[in-house]
Amino acid sequence: MQSAHAQQSQPASNGVEERLVVERHKFAWFPQIILIGIFSWAVVTKFTGHAGALADKLPGGNAAIWMISTVELIALALLLIPRTAVQGAVVAGMVMFFAITAHLSGVVGFEGPFLYMFVLAIIGFSCAVAIVMLRWDQITKHGW
Repeated sequence: MQSAHAQQSQPASNGVEERLVVERHKFAWFPQIILIGIFSWAVVTKFTGHAGALADKLPGGNAAIWMISTVELIALALLLIPRTAVQGAVVAGMVMFFAITAHLSGVVGFEGPFLYMFVLAIIGFSCAVAIVMLRWDQITKHGW
């Protein structure tokens, strides 16, 4: 049986844990905003038809661009809602992983603006991983 002192200290540690979780969630907004910016730029570029050079390199052409931008838009919407930010980060991380893979495999390459897109994909992937790490308690506490 625990002493009265141990029982009193237990709620204090839970309070500290809760404050740390709140602080981590506040800090998670930094990579979230960066990722939201990258995806906003990517979605607008692709939906307005300014991704012709990318469409020429991808096997699916414009259809592939529309599918990618639709998934990016879904990730963007999920990232904007704090409760679904982890799911948005996972979707965004998968998109960025496949973008990095497309660059490294030579499908897209690194010529011209594609080097800039590759750097953005690495930054985006890093931000997605950071969001999942900072908001991990949302998965463990509330489930997927």
